Amino acid sequence: MLNRNTAYKTTLYGQSYLFIAETALILLMLIVKLGFFYKYIGIGSFSAVMCAATVFMVMSVYLIVMRTAVFNPATFLKIIYTIICLFLFADRVYFSYLNKLPSFSAAKMMHQLPDIWDMVMQLVTFDHAVYILDLPLLLIFDVNFKKRTYDRMITKNTSVHLQKNALRFTAVLIIACLIFIGAAALRVDFNLSYLKNEIITYHTYDALKLIMGNASARNIEVSKYMQSVSKPVSAYYGIGAGRNVITIQVEALQDFVIGLEYNGQEITPNLNRLIAGESLYFENYYYQIGGGNTADAEFMVNNSLYPPEDEAAYVKYNDGIDFYGLPYILKDNGYGGAYAFHGYKGEFWNREKAYPNQGFDDYISEEDFELTETFNMGLSDVSFFSQTMAHLKSYKQPFYAFLITLSSHFPYVIPQEYRELDLLPEDTNTLTGDYLQAMRYLDSALGLFIDGLKQAGIYDNSVISVYGDHYAIPSSDPASYRMMSGLLGHDYYEEDIFKVPFIINIPGSGVNETIQTIGGHIDNLPTMLHILGIENTGGIMFGNNLISAECGIVYQQTHMARGSFISDDVILYYPGNGIMKYAAAINRKTGENTGVDGYGDIISDAKKTFDECDALISTNKVVIK
Repeated sequence: MLNRNTAYKTTLYGQSYLFIAETALILLMLIVKLGFFYKYIGIGSFSAVMCAATVFMVMSVYLIVMRTAVFNPATFLKIIYTIICLFLFADRVYFSYLNKLPSFSAAKMMHQLPDIWDMVMQLVTFDHAVYILDLPLLLIFDVNFKKRTYDRMITKNTSVHLQKNALRFTAVLIIACLIFIGAAALRVDFNLSYLKNEIITYHTYDALKLIMGNASARNIEVSKYMQSVSKPVSAYYGIGAGRNVITIQVEALQDFVIGLEYNGQEITPNLNRLIAGESLYFENYYYQIGGGNTADAEFMVNNSLYPPEDEAAYVKYNDGIDFYGLPYILKDNGYGGAYAFHGYKGEFWNREKAYPNQGFDDYISEEDFELTETFNMGLSDVSFFSQTMAHLKSYKQPFYAFLITLSSHFPYVIPQEYRELDLLPEDTNTLTGDYLQAMRYLDSALGLFIDGLKQAGIYDNSVISVYGDHYAIPSSDPASYRMMSGLLGHDYYEEDIFKVPFIINIPGSGVNETIQTIGGHIDNLPTMLHILGIENTGGIMFGNNLISAECGIVYQQTHMARGSFISDDVILYYPGNGIMKYAAAINRKTGENTGVDGYGDIISDAKKTFDECDALISTNKVVIK
């Protein structure tokens, strides 16, 4: 009779004849998945090296487990394989939307997943699911086949020999991986730092960063971010002084719809009329967001501060941090109050807790509206604007009102009765076709709101700004790319994707100008203060007044990695993986890659600016009064 320990070892050794076959099969599947994954995220010709590095780490631990027999090595390998496949799946879905790998920091926002589950599932394609489709088959194999096979094997007297063979196979594989990585390191164009893109290394390093926290704000020259408008060089300085400020952030509004016609039908007739009227239109304006997407756009607009890269500003920068953005500035300059409006749940993006800290006196959210009509994610834009008007009428003037629309949210499907455009059959029920319908609906709702302001006697005493929060139509979807290229008359590329409109309407001013200066969300606050004739002496601002600035630049960190920027001449892509041969500087006019030589200082400044902003906010040093 074998004792318990001997029986366990015999069972373990009895399973060993499948170790090599199992290991080889699992590793083959893993390598194939890793190869596709690394190629997709831009590793290119170094994908094989990354695969070898991943296999090396997995098999090294696998070898230790086999030698110590802490638990069944075959089970261990399948557990590791399953975990890596799940990471590959999640990383692939995340990368397809944000063009970067996720961070554990984003886990702070996981509670919002049920609210956007339908949207996430629409992003998932077979290309994503292929990373996990075999996992149920692996479980079925274990349950229905292996146990019977192992029971038969225990009677065989070959287990020790096969166990040794499995160990030899694993050791040889580890050595082969080391040799392969070493050979790659000898290549002129390879740097060992590229291994940070290996999936296990990336997530391990990311977890350590989260645990260790952020750097302090020492040695930062705060004075360069202490801006004032006391020396105006523009005829527009103070042209909107003392007026209500109504800011409208439009969900997924891209600039290409402005002035666009589809088969003779205007997409945005009301926005077009607004631009043609007494308005400033910023033609070269680009969205800038962080891990909080829409919420980060509003954070930047109201504060002229950059959001964090991998999580929402309202989540990371809330407790114990003071701000001095537009709500506080206006109230310190005689405004009666600051109010935020959104037709979705108050807790979403942590707005309910963040807005009071941002200086808003009240936040009217889904819970406060009458849900007379809802579609997509929440209250319809027409109902939202109508009910918001009732609040505006009751406020003491001048006031600050910040409105966030919702109906044009992905996947852009609105009720049939609101689809005003007559689309061609081939464009009907497509992503781009649905988006155009949603934009036309939003434009109609906005037109009704403007009319309501006029009827209420609020319009003439207001400065109304309208801007888009982020892009809507990806270029990665072949069908959308073809339709967009046809609509625009040129290849749909980054210049079209990142550009969103920014309009400042100043009724009765006689002002009408299109401003060419490059800018983004970070520049809204100093630009608005210039129009209002107000100095910001109490807080730092990272943006520029686009009216007076001779030139501008837009630093990006989402959908393009930190170090990327948009200037007068180029859209420069800094590769998030650090492999500089994949960097590109796309000429904004021609769409050609002109090369990145000569842009090193701007790349460094872009990275430094984000780091300094994060450090100043994290250490509560953005308020200086």
